[in-house]
Amino acid sequence: MPSFKHESVATLLIVLTISMSSILAAPVTAAPLPCSLSVKILPTGSGTVTLTPPGLPAGTYNPCVPVSFKATPSAGYYFVGWALSSPTVSPSPGDGNMYYFTYQNPTPSFLLNSTSGGNQRLLAYFQAQNQWVRPTANPVLTSSSGWDDGWVGQPRVFTYPDGTYGMIYVGNGGGGRAFGLATSPDGVHWTKYAGNPILSPGSGGDWDSYSEGGSTGGMRLGLGSVFWDASQNMFLLYYSASNSTDGTPQTGKPAFGLATSTDSIHWTKYGGNPILSNGTEYNQREGGPCGSISQGNMAAWFRFPDVVKVGSTYYMWYNRRGAISFATSSDGYSWNVQNQGCSVLYPADWDDPNQGAWPNLPHAYSWDGDFVYYPSVFYDPVAHDFKMFYSGMDVDYAIIRTGFATSTDGIAWTRYAANPVLAPMAGGFDNSDSIEGPSALLVNGQILAYYDADTLSSMVCREGYDPACVNYEGFTALSIGLAYVSEVPLFTGWNLVSPPVVPNNNLLKSILAPQLAAGEVTIVWSYTGTPRSWQKFIPPSTGTLTTMMDGNGYWIYMTKPDTLLVGGTVIPPGAAPPAYKLLAGWNLVGFKPQPALGNETVSEFLVSLSSGTYDSNHVWVWDNYAGAWTKADPGTWLIPGQALWIYVTSPSGVILTP
Repeated sequence: MPSFKHESVATLLIVLTISMSSILAAPVTAAPLPCSLSVKILPTGSGTVTLTPPGLPAGTYNPCVPVSFKATPSAGYYFVGWALSSPTVSPSPGDGNMYYFTYQNPTPSFLLNSTSGGNQRLLAYFQAQNQWVRPTANPVLTSSSGWDDGWVGQPRVFTYPDGTYGMIYVGNGGGGRAFGLATSPDGVHWTKYAGNPILSPGSGGDWDSYSEGGSTGGMRLGLGSVFWDASQNMFLLYYSASNSTDGTPQTGKPAFGLATSTDSIHWTKYGGNPILSNGTEYNQREGGPCGSISQGNMAAWFRFPDVVKVGSTYYMWYNRRGAISFATSSDGYSWNVQNQGCSVLYPADWDDPNQGAWPNLPHAYSWDGDFVYYPSVFYDPVAHDFKMFYSGMDVDYAIIRTGFATSTDGIAWTRYAANPVLAPMAGGFDNSDSIEGPSALLVNGQILAYYDADTLSSMVCREGYDPACVNYEGFTALSIGLAYVSEVPLFTGWNLVSPPVVPNNNLLKSILAPQLAAGEVTIVWSYTGTPRSWQKFIPPSTGTLTTMMDGNGYWIYMTKPDTLLVGGTVIPPGAAPPAYKLLAGWNLVGFKPQPALGNETVSEFLVSLSSGTYDSNHVWVWDNYAGAWTKADPGTWLIPGQALWIYVTSPSGVILTP
């Protein structure tokens, strides 16, 4: 794992830095330590911060005095960050420890005490409340005795034809890095294959013979993607590797390889490997608007080829020198760089791909301001777009988090307004400084995101902030975790949707926080209550509609497309789903599938309604993508997050048990 660290900037960024200068003490009486506290605040209406003593958005405190602040998040937001000091409720001195904190309610008074000298910092901001759910089973895969006794990471997850799950991962132990296999019936509980590792680095001078870390991250063996290719009737595994720690193209030769398998256990490396090398990729860039960076300079960060097949075309996104680039292929073996050689997703603060050299890039403390890498992409057939999860960081506060972006063509990407979607979590196994290497899988409208992270068991020492802290003191071995959320694509114009799960937080302002923050929502309507009536919500706070309830449908008018992410309770296999009371007349009903069944037809969804209790000729669904009505027949398929109109003829109403 690269020794990178840090956390994001979603709506409010506060950077406080106490800088100390060393001076010579007087022969008899030591002079007070000079110090200044500079404050930079970029508010966006997501909360308030009170400084004591009072400060300006850009001000200084001199001489050295303890400075405290108190933050109050707005509804639907958290206050999160990292502090090199002690969060206290009383004016006691800071202890110099590193703390990660998350607050939904007003914080206690945080104290930065600089009177004893030292270099103390705080990075904090307001972030929309996250809808992602992390299971109590986390971490779902850990290192064990044997070949992967050092750590496990870089998961790549796929499904088998029978609906079970497979995971290829990187394991590291005394023999270096190799690839292992684990399987799961539910995506949560995993069993390692007894014959691991299933694929190892080459030998001698093979192009992929280097198996360990070194100081050059791009030379390490790394996973790109794994998926079943029905046209070739086999699994394809793409990976990055090298034969040296040397980053120059003449020696290290970082490149991408391909291995194939019919059973996910026995793998054969393609005889024409590597399928794309640093030098070949560079030559395809040469002459383009982004091809002027030296070839050797680009070699160290050529890695992680993530491949997706849509129709007959193979699409590859990969890491290239701190950004994400793009290539395509007609067969999965021969690749052509696209977008004139320019990357398709740059660091947020890297405005000009040819300006500066890492780490001396212009930045404004965006969470992914200096590095974006490790893409994981899937194609969403409902939204008709690509969705990417990626790792990102800002080198000044080097904490790695996971972001989310969408694209209709694989080239122009739109970052999610509530990024980062996954960050280190206080109190979890992933409380340290890194949520890295995401692997995203879309199953029945639910996104499963696997990632690697480590645990900070001691808060006393943090490498990168305290010069006395070295070698990751206090960190446990890297493990693999899971987070999941249900997604509902939103399109420009009217959308008829419903929560595809029982929401953990049904406050409308929380569920729609990213879309509201981006100014994309014009109005929300629902036909609900007893008796049924229209209720509305007009941003920022007008109307009687305040929640998004399980079982109800909602009309949302969007000014641009986006993705609604809803976290909540999934119906366990075998458990009875909730029942809903439908009244006489029209009912706007939400469709929430049972995981064991997945998508259902209208007749399957309404199977509990007896004949004559509703008008089967008047069941209507709205196609959000096409913006058109569909009169549903019994065989019409429903998708998670969809809603439908049902006309109940029974005067006393009916009970719907999906």
